[in-house]
Amino acid sequence: MNDPIRLVIADDHPVIRAGLRALLSSHAEFVVAGEASNGLQAVEVWQQAKPDVGLFDLRMPGLDGLEALKQIRTQHPQAAIVILTTMTSEADMDRAVAAGANAYLPKQSSTAEIVGCIRAVRRGAPYVHPGVQKRLVERGVEEPLTARECEVLSGIARGLSNRHVAGELNIAEGTVKTHLKRIFGKLYARNRTEAVVIARRKGLLAH
Repeated sequence: MNDPIRLVIADDHPVIRAGLRALLSSHAEFVVAGEASNGLQAVEVWQQAKPDVGLFDLRMPGLDGLEALKQIRTQHPQAAIVILTTMTSEADMDRAVAAGANAYLPKQSSTAEIVGCIRAVRRGAPYVHPGVQKRLVERGVEEPLTARECEVLSGIARGLSNRHVAGELNIAEGTVKTHLKRIFGKLYARNRTEAVVIARRKGLLAH
């Protein structure tokens, strides 16, 4: 039998934490290993509980969910964290993508959607809520990759490092990193490989 998926829930509303705990604890595959009412506590609880997946609210006092994510990732680069929030604006999505959130899930999501998201993130698979996906697709149409971003992505698709892409395009390596961050945001990709796969699927790369 597989070990249960250990979870940490971070939300400043105790009723929401209690609801999530009850919902997830009713599934034998999940164990709530810790809870936090703000971002600073989330970082501390993560260090103590060493969970598999975190469910973090976006807006919390002291330190928000994305800043907590960033702090956790400095010591645990592979930490799997889902942003669970009522905030679904494009600006919030961009911030979540830039911070490296594994998934972005509205709080009004169904139990099946939350459970499916946790399972996918635990496997290392990308997960995008259908409602969020619609917004991202619409945003992608409105904000296509620039010519320079396409050149950077083409180099990445050929297996070049940031340094080699910079040399080929005669730009600074830091500029390449900036372009990649923008590319990840526009394509909703968590890493270079995902960006290339998504770009090819959208027909943004020649091959």
